[in-house]
This record gives sequence, structure tokens and C-alpha cells, in this order.
Amino acid sequence: MRLHVLAALFVLAVVASCSAKKKTPELATRDCFQALAKGDFESASKFFPNPQADLKWAKSYYQGQDLPAIFGITVNDTVMHDDKAIVTYTPGKTLLYNFDGRSMALLSRKDGAWHVDLRESLELMSNLGSSGKIVDLILLKALVDKSTVKLGKAPATVEEALEDEEDASLRKRKASWAQGYEYFPEGATRGGESAVMFYARQAVDPGLYLGISKNRYFISDGTKVLLTIAAAAAQ
Repeated sequence: MRLHVLAALFVLAVVASCSAKKKTPELATRDCFQALAKGDFESASKFFPNPQADLKWAKSYYQGQDLPAIFGITVNDTVMHDDKAIVTYTPGKTLLYNFDGRSMALLSRKDGAWHVDLRESLELMSNLGSSGKIVDLILLKALVDKSTVKLGKAPATVEEALEDEEDASLRKRKASWAQGYEYFPEGATRGGESAVMFYARQAVDPGLYLGISKNRYFISDGTKVLLTIAAAAAQ
């Protein structure tokens, strides 16, 4: 009898493992967030890359927060890059790090199953959002806009625009920021966005490109725009 019980448990474990491996990034995010919305951190931890450590962190970080609003989501798009994926979604409430009401989850694939990394997701949103790289692009756009007014046309190069920057230290910093982006005086189409002024020369892991057009800051997977912040709101 004991052997039969052990065999049955083994079969159930195999079935559960296969079921988890069949989940797409969208389904893994949905199921993980549904559990979190109910306050069921233990069930959600099955989707964490480091279940024990991430469970402890999640319980502490989200203690006392409105879990149904934070994790009651609508999935929008998915971008896969090797064994990593980005799932963009619309939460039930506006989060601290968001792009016109949307946010994103970073997932990694291990042993065939997708895992939702909450901490890495928050760090990525912070790095790309209002406290990160967006600031560089907003200041570069403002620099070009100011020069355009003075010249009556867009400056041919960033260097030309920098000639009007009186603060030597700030001029050096802006020149450094600009090195990471292509500049298009007349605007261009890049990453699915038109009228682009600055567009990243290299992708940010996992395969995301940053840019700013005449109207908005955006994140692209290289072919389509995933997240945006209107230029007025970004400032």
C-alpha cells in the first residue's frame, strides 16, 4: 500500500511540474498575481525564482498594501528574449513606477518553467522610469528644444545644441548621456515610434530600447512600442 501511495504522489508531482512548464509568461504572471491579489503568498511563491527568499521579501515589502488593487491586473503584451520575458500589464491602481498607467513584470525561465521576479521588476521599472534613464532623455530633449527655438531649426548635432549650455559640468554630463543615443534632427521612425528625437544605441536587458519622440518617452522591443509616458507628464 505504501508503495502505491508513493507512486501516486510521484505521478502528481510530475503532472504538476509538466503543467508549470506548459505555462506561458502571460499565464505564469496571471496565476502568480491572482494568488498575490488574494494574499496567498505561499501559492504565489511557486512562481518565484527563489521561492523561500522571495517569499520572505514579498511578505515584508507588500505588508499592509492594497493587494487586490496592485495585483488585480489585465495583461497587455509579452516580449520574449531568450530565457527572459517581459509582460506588460494594467494594474487596478496606479503604481509608483508606471508608464501612463501600465507596468511590467520581468520573468526568467528555469528548467522549462517561467518565474516572476518581483524585485527585479521593481528595479527595472525604477531604472527606466521617473527616477532613472527617462530623466536623461527629458533633459536632452529640452536641450534640443531650446536650441531649436534659438536657431529657428533643429540643431544638426547634439554638440551644436550643447554650445548654449552655460554650466560646464552639466554640459559634460549631457554630452555623456547623448553618447548612448542616436540623435535625429528631423525626427525618424525607430522601434515602432515616429518623430523620434533620441533612440538607444543598445538594448537594456532583456532586449528593451529606450527613446523619446516629440510627444512622448517610450520603451520598445525594437519593433513595437510597449510602454509610454506623455512628454508633458514625464516632465
